[in-house]
Amino acid sequence: MTLLEIADKLRFYVMLEVLRLLPLPRAVQLITASAHAMYALSWSKRRKAIHWLRETVPPQTPSPEMPKHARELFVHAAFRRYLNYVLSLHDANDWREWLEVAGWQHVEQALARNRGVVLLTCHTGLPRLERWFLRTQPHLVYYLYRIGFAAPGATSWGARFQRWHLHRFRLDSDHLLGNDELSVQYMKKAYNHLRRNGIVSISGDGSTGERRYPVTICGRNHSVPAGGISLGLMAGAAILPCFTIIGKAPRFRLVFEEALALPTTHDPRDRTGNTRMLVEAYAARLEAYILRHPTNIAHPRYSLRIPA
Repeated sequence: MTLLEIADKLRFYVMLEVLRLLPLPRAVQLITASAHAMYALSWSKRRKAIHWLRETVPPQTPSPEMPKHARELFVHAAFRRYLNYVLSLHDANDWREWLEVAGWQHVEQALARNRGVVLLTCHTGLPRLERWFLRTQPHLVYYLYRIGFAAPGATSWGARFQRWHLHRFRLDSDHLLGNDELSVQYMKKAYNHLRRNGIVSISGDGSTGERRYPVTICGRNHSVPAGGISLGLMAGAAILPCFTIIGKAPRFRLVFEEALALPTTHDPRDRTGNTRMLVEAYAARLEAYILRHPTNIAHPRYSLRIPA
C-alpha cells in the first residue's frame, strides 16, 4: 500500500468518525460541502466527468446543464462513500420525510401469494437505502452478497479492526450470507428461506458469479450474473428489480419495480432459456434507469463513475 493510499484511508476513517458524532442533517451537509470542494479543486476529474456525461446522458440534455450534472456526480459519489455507513446509525422511521418508497406493494402482493421475493439490487444510487428501509419492515431478509468479511477465527490486526468497524456502524446486524464467493451452502440457505415465503436480496449487476450472460447496456457490452434470477426461478419466487435514487425532494427514493415476467409461451423445462430471457429483461430495466438518472451511476463495470 502506497503512502497516498494510506493517507486516503486515514482521511476516510477520520471523516467517518466526525460524521457519526453529528445529527444526520449536519452530516449530510458536511458530506455535500466536501464534495463541492473536491469538485472545485479537482479540475481534471471535473473535466473528465463532463466529457463522460456528454457521451452518456440522453442527447436532448442541454450542454449548459453538464457542469451541474458533473457536480451532482461528485456529491453522489461522496454520499456513496460516507452515507452508506452513516445511515446505518439512524432509524429510517425517524426520517420518513427523507425517503420516498415506491412499489412496495409489489413485494407485499408476492408475499400474500406465498411466493417469496428475490430483490435484485444494483451498485447505483445509494445502495444502503434498501437495507435502511427494510429494517423498518416486519420481514426477515437474507442478504446474499459477496461480503468479504474476515473469517470468524482470524486474529490479525486487520481482521479485528474490520469487525470493530462493522459493529461500530451496525453493518453486521442484518442476516448476511456469503463471504469471498457465494457458495452452494449460502444459495441453499437462501433457497430454503424463499420456500418459507421469505425475502432474499442479491445484487443483479455484481462482478462475480460463474453463470453470466452477455448484454448490451447503453451501447456497451457487459455480462450480467444469473445467480439471483436462477435462484428465483428454482424457488418459484417473484423476482423484483430494486433501484435507489439520490434526489432532492424528497432527498432519497427507493423503487421496487414490478416482477420480471416470462412470456406466456415459455417452456417451463427450458431453465437456461428462461434465465436468459429474464437476464435480458433485467438489463433493459437497468439501462432505462441509467438513462433516467445518469448522475446516480458509479459502478466501474459500466465505466460510469467519476474517472480517476
